[in-house]
Amino acid sequence: FGLFALPLLPICFESVVESTYPVSESTSTGLLFISGQLVGILMIVIYPLFAADIEQSNLPSCLTRVANQTLSSADKQLDYKDYKNPLYFQLALLIVISIGFILFFKCPNLRQKAESEENNNETIEPFRI
Repeated sequence: FGLFALPLLPICFESVVESTYPVSESTSTGLLFISGQLVGILMIVIYPLFAADIEQSNLPSCLTRVANQTLSSADKQLDYKDYKNPLYFQLALLIVISIGFILFFKCPNLRQKAESEENNNETIEPFRI
């Protein structure tokens, strides 16, 4: 996810700035960062609720060896969880959001239009020595 999301970050920022033109670039980019952090917090809180428990008898042998060697006897009862279902949900949600943006996001480039109108209205003064 990080390999493909990192190159898309500047494109997303530029798209947000274009679609919220009268608002400054720093405000729209900051709100995008804040919303991303809030979604991350929600995922950290909610996804463990939907993860399935794994009993220690069903753990792979490498995990049981590591758990037995590194933990004290009081901490041997770890709570292992299977995050397969929350990750499938996240994948489906990202696919739906991506398809929604592809089909329905038709925002005019407001900033580019304003800059081109501004450039057309400027008069070019001759160079004077």
